Amino acid sequence: VEVELSTEGLAVGQVLANVAIVDALPAGLEIENPRLANTIVYDYEEKSVADRVEFHEDRVVIFATAHSERVVFRYTLRATLAGDYVVPPIQASSMYEPGFASLGEPSTLRVVRQ
Repeated sequence: VEVELSTEGLAVGQVLANVAIVDALPAGLEIENPRLANTIVYDYEEKSVADRVEFHEDRVVIFATAHSERVVFRYTLRATLAGDYVVPPIQASSMYEPGFASLGEPSTLRVVRQ
């Protein structure tokens, strides 16, 4: 999964602290928690550092500081059950600046067994 955090209207050098990004997972997927010993770690060219990341059973919550430049956060999911699923919309909001918020569009996902 790639989650892009970008802001419109922030001047160069300006930051928006305490942004919470909530990525709810559809059924049939689980998180490859990088903190576990048996998880494969992927090495990407571009690394973005979050202030904090929480891995839950049904969602990933990323706490970050938004800058005028685009940042990308990546994590790996594993398909556990074949089927057709609704992917909930991703959400982002500034915890202390309520005028800064975003809600993505829901989508669908088909997982097939090979």
